[in-house]
Amino acid sequence: MRDGNLTDAITITGTVDVNTTGTYLLTYTVVDAAGNTGTATRTVTVADSTAPAITLLGDANITHFKGLTWVDPGATATDTLDGNLSDTITRTGTVDVNTTGVYTLTYSVSDAAGNEANVTRTVNVGLPATHATDLNATVSLDMIWVQPGTFVMGSPTTETGREADRGD
Repeated sequence: MRDGNLTDAITITGTVDVNTTGTYLLTYTVVDAAGNTGTATRTVTVADSTAPAITLLGDANITHFKGLTWVDPGATATDTLDGNLSDTITRTGTVDVNTTGVYTLTYSVSDAAGNEANVTRTVNVGLPATHATDLNATVSLDMIWVQPGTFVMGSPTTETGREADRGD
């Protein structure tokens, strides 16, 4: 107690890297005017407790036409310490394009510390929507939704019975 407050004379050895998980040892040393030395140690553990971020590509709810091939839009994942984890995403669940129903796909990812993240997608498989309307008392029209893309309308010029004044 002769030297008073020695806080400013304390030296610290060791470092802590807050961006790298692990255990670090810090040693605090102080020497008084008589040459007496005091030391204390502290163990600092840097742990990763932040889950990765997982993001769906495309919508979380998708309507898909029965009978058409399903192509999963997928997902991406990143972690503050591990970086891009997209290649480690696992998906559970399936989509049966031949059976009308609601299907759930779950995308999961874990970082090196074991923190997990999950996200789900709902896929509704069904028949294309139809709409019926009466044009007049004797003619009704059933309209069916055609999925965007390329399709052929009309008949080929080589079709038997095709009238010459009709376009392609």
